Amino acid sequence: MSLRNKTVKYINNICPNKLNNKTYVVTGSTSGVGLKTIEELIFLNAKVIFAVRNIEKARSIINELKKEYNDFNYLILKLDLSNLKSIDEFVEYIINNKIDIDGFINNAGIYNHKLEYTLDGFESNIGTNYIGTYYLTNKLIPYLKTLNHSVTLINTTSISYKYAKINYNDFLGTNNYSKFKSYSESKLCMLKYSLYLFKELIGTNIKVYMVHPGITYSPLIIKAYNKFIGFLVKTFRFIFLKSEDAARASILCISGKAVPNNLYGPHIFFDVYGKPKINKIKKSTYQDIDKLIDYTDYLIDKKKNF
Repeated sequence: MSLRNKTVKYINNICPNKLNNKTYVVTGSTSGVGLKTIEELIFLNAKVIFAVRNIEKARSIINELKKEYNDFNYLILKLDLSNLKSIDEFVEYIINNKIDIDGFINNAGIYNHKLEYTLDGFESNIGTNYIGTYYLTNKLIPYLKTLNHSVTLINTTSISYKYAKINYNDFLGTNNYSKFKSYSESKLCMLKYSLYLFKELIGTNIKVYMVHPGITYSPLIIKAYNKFIGFLVKTFRFIFLKSEDAARASILCISGKAVPNNLYGPHIFFDVYGKPKINKIKKSTYQDIDKLIDYTDYLIDKKKNF
């Protein structure tokens, strides 16, 4: 594993003071953008926490990273965003061990072809990408507020949110399932939730940012399509951003040169290519945010109290 020279140049320019003794958690950090975010943080001398479903895969990746980066501080923690119990155990470990956190990057996400359900009975795309991340973040926030320094909270959305609309009569898509509809809706929900969090956390030590990866060549996009389209994606992967390019948006937010409550990501050609910059958020995203929050709390409470 290694970072390209242009990525190293960008990172050194945007974050010249390094991140010595700072600790960052990245969910979904064993592949794609999450893995490259971890690598870029390691390059900046940060302590990193892999929050992952597959512990063995994380260990294997760390062995590879050690070939490029001789000595770095890391921790692997089990986290399955499709399982509320797993989230409870993850947060409990963080709190009980008083783990200091300078930044938390909600990167993990899935894009399932067919209608599937989480262990708690939520449609998998919505349940993992949005509800799981929502539940995790809400449980962590009281602890993060107790830390005696600033904490950067980064939520990952997708430019596909622009094409989504929340249907509360079929929120989980069980009556008329579409993989793109479900995925894009989950990312719209994440963006709305992030805007809500910013307002709720004004005056606290937590700074909220939003990022999106543009069109990135990663395991997520390969798995999102059938075999033929997947083959075409692999064949023409040169037209996609590389994962390490997409990861730069989170580094920009961490650097202190970004402005909270903004969406950062590629900005060229309908916001899918280029270096991370502020993207204009669609106006309709600001509508009915409280309705979404109330409905999400209702769904979670219903499952937890079942």
